[in-house]
Amino acid sequence: DRTADAIAAAWADAGVTVTRTVDRLQSLQAVQNTFLAGFQALGTLGLVLGAAGVAAVQFQSVLERLGSLGLMAAVGFTASRLRLVVVLETLLMVALGLAVGTLAGCLAVMPAFTSGRAGMPVGWIACTWGLTLTAAVLAGLAAARRVVRLQPGKVLAAAG
Repeated sequence: DRTADAIAAAWADAGVTVTRTVDRLQSLQAVQNTFLAGFQALGTLGLVLGAAGVAAVQFQSVLERLGSLGLMAAVGFTASRLRLVVVLETLLMVALGLAVGTLAGCLAVMPAFTSGRAGMPVGWIACTWGLTLTAAVLAGLAAARRVVRLQPGKVLAAAG
């Protein structure tokens, strides 16, 4: 403290302020944490928009494949089996996207994580995965509602 006071007094004309290194690093860490929280919120918003995009893609896919889905219904696929096909397609697409995104994120923070400067918010990641997969199932079920109302004869006549 005496050294800091002496330096501050000697350089007072130049406007020098003396702060402890630990205090300065804590203030910088607070700024960094604010940025990280903002990026985490933007990432979550991106996942929500992605889930809406998955729903739109599934609706488009079902509309484009009404003929093939009608044919599947005509050869004996039950409505519940067709619903399962659509939902599983959605889950596969979303799970692959989540896996690739998580792997990319882990690779991006690996240097900070291995040096001990970063922690992994496993709870947040698991919660986000769960909510995203739930949204994907709901999107698949919403798209599958159209499939279970198929009347194979009408669909095949319209497609042919």
